[in-house]
Parts: sequence; structure tokens; C-alpha cells
Amino acid sequence: MGERKIWAVRDHPELERILNQFKFESAGIPLLRTKISMWKPTTTGLHLFGPHATRNVIDLEGDALQAFLKGEAIDGSFPLEPGFVIVRWGGKVLGCGIYGKGRLLSQIPEKRGEPFKERSHLDP
Repeated sequence: MGERKIWAVRDHPELERILNQFKFESAGIPLLRTKISMWKPTTTGLHLFGPHATRNVIDLEGDALQAFLKGEAIDGSFPLEPGFVIVRWGGKVLGCGIYGKGRLLSQIPEKRGEPFKERSHLDP
């Protein structure tokens, strides 16, 4: 079973003509994907639209940030709705987490979190 995706593409009067000149698998920026029954925002989509989000956003720092980037669960009662959340550090979007039953789990691809894992102290 393949993933279903939603892509954002800028409207342009010559878009079809331009795209027909190339062999390509997809065009645009991936915003959402699903593997089963739930749409998940992509890291790219969150970086584009996340700064404008007003809910289901959490800022992490210190030990909680380090644990999150290592893929460890963070337990606690956060002012979040269950489901996917935008995770920020110093106001900057890091990527996606999933929150439910008092537990926050990282959905950030492992490679994207690696540069942060090596630092013992993160300053925004």
C-alpha cells in the first residue's frame, strides 16, 4: 500500500507546459501524508505553515527537548489536543510530535534531529 499525499504547488499559467518538459514523480511541497487512516503533517509543511499555527503547538527546552530529540516519550499534562502537534524550540519549528494520554512522542525523522542531539545545551 502506498502513501497518499497532499502537495502544494504554486499556480502558474505555464505550469502544465513547463512540467510536460520533464519526467518527474511529483511537483511541489508535500504538506500531508497518510499511511492508514490519519493525515500527518510533513516536516516541510510544518516549517512552512507552523509559524502561523495558534493551537496544538508546544515549545520545548532543556531536558524535555533533549529527551524528545532522542525519541524518548515525555509524560505530562500539556495544553494540547490529542493528535499531531507542532514542536518548537525557541519559537522555531522543529517538526511534528504526537500527543495522547498524557504522553508526547517525537515524529521528527531521526536524521533531522541528529544535529541537535550532540549538543548538551541548546540556546535559541
